[in-house]
Order: sequence, then C-alpha cells, then structure tokens
Amino acid sequence: MGKIDFSSLPLKIKNVINGLNYYQDTTGKSGAEVYIFDDYVLKISSLSFDVENEIKVSKILKDKLPIAELIESEIVGNKVYLLKRKIIGKPLSSEEYMSNPSLLFKLASEALKLLWNVDISSLDLQDSYKTIIDFGKDAYKKELIDFKNCDKNIVDDFSSFDEIFSYLENNKPPKDKVLCHGDLCLPNIICNGDKIAGFIDLGLTGIDNRYHDIAIIYRSIKYNFLGVFGKAYKEFYEDLLFKNLNLKKDEKQIKYYLLLDEVLG
Repeated sequence: MGKIDFSSLPLKIKNVINGLNYYQDTTGKSGAEVYIFDDYVLKISSLSFDVENEIKVSKILKDKLPIAELIESEIVGNKVYLLKRKIIGKPLSSEEYMSNPSLLFKLASEALKLLWNVDISSLDLQDSYKTIIDFGKDAYKKELIDFKNCDKNIVDDFSSFDEIFSYLENNKPPKDKVLCHGDLCLPNIICNGDKIAGFIDLGLTGIDNRYHDIAIIYRSIKYNFLGVFGKAYKEFYEDLLFKNLNLKKDEKQIKYYLLLDEVLG
C-alpha cells in the first residue's frame, strides 16, 4: 500500500490528518491517490476539469444533497488536494446489498429520486452532456482515448469514435433537465442499512436528462450481478428499477447515455 508524503501536503490539510491512521483505497480507476481515515478521505490528483467541478459542486450542493463535507481543498501547481469528511456506510456494490436485490433496487431508485428532487432552477452547475462531449472530442483529437478500450457491449454497432460522436450529435434525447450525478455507479452511492448515507465522486455532476444517471446505474447493477467485477449474483430483476421509478424502460436512451460515457475513455 502507498504512503502519504506528509511533507508535501498543504499545511491546513496536514494539520487535520497528521498522526491519524489510514489506508490507501486502490479500487478506483481515476488515477487519483485516495487515502481513507476513520473520519476523513484525502484525494490527491492532477488538476483536471472534473476535480475542479467536484470542488465547485461540493460547495453548491452541501445543503441540498447528502454528500461528503469538504473540509479543505488546495491546488498546488498541477496537483489538487481534497480533504472530505468520510461518509459512514457501505457502497451499494457491497455484499450486503448485492445479496439483497429488493433492497438494492429500492435504494438505487431512491438515489435517483434524491437527485431529481433537487431544485436546480437557481444552481450554477455545468451542462454535464456538453462537458463530456467537449472533453471526449478534445481527448480524441489528442489521441488520449482509444476505441479499442471501449466496452464492446456498448459500442458493438460502431467502428470508431467518429461514428459515436456523429450518432450522439444527431440523436440527442429531448430536454429533461434534472440534477445529474454523471457517474452514478453502485460504488458511488454510500448506504447505511436501508438508508442512503451519501454520494461520492461528484466530478461529472451537473444538469442533464434523467436517463443519463439511469443508464449508468442500470449498467452498474447489471454488470455487478453478472460478476463482471468479481462475484456473480442471482436474481437480477432489472424491471424492478423501472417499476420503482414508475418509468417505462427506454432502451434507446440507455444506449445513448452509455455511448456518451464511453467517450470519457
């Protein structure tokens, strides 16, 4: 496990966590260093659009949504240090919830409703769709994303990012503006028993169609049940999600927003 170089930490952050026990969380794929303390989470990453947005969103939504309290944030050169209060609970991807499908689908639908119930009319939040499209095009131009690394189950009808971008631009769903987490996979929903404790990883959070988050959480649930990330589970009743949301499953919109997610690389 990696160790924190305390000598490089900003003073305000070091004063809070110096001498406390911690371990490094290596489950994420963002490239950031994440250290877990009893009461705090320290994230050290390169300066990027999503990290800057996470700082902004943490301040805007602190009284509107259950999210981790931002204790300190410091930008030093090209590095960003985020110290947040730890949300007590377990991710929705944990054994406790995966082995209890009815509770998992209940909490997944409640997480979506919590987001949608936030009044966004006066909130200065990004257009998540535009942010992701702009990032994807720039990353593609700079050859920072590779089509070969895409999820083959999602891009099976396409042969290049050019085709994906063309499809996204010509088939955008109707406007349906709600608060959008942007990466609403099961590990980013922390629960305590049968309650939502909070949301983490808010770098893509903004405003978009409600099917953006539905698509991400639907795939996350499906892949976790199928054992894509480890243990497989039985009783994947996908209709339960849409029944709990009182929505008809829209395959086209799910496909659309999963394609959008692929341009992030």
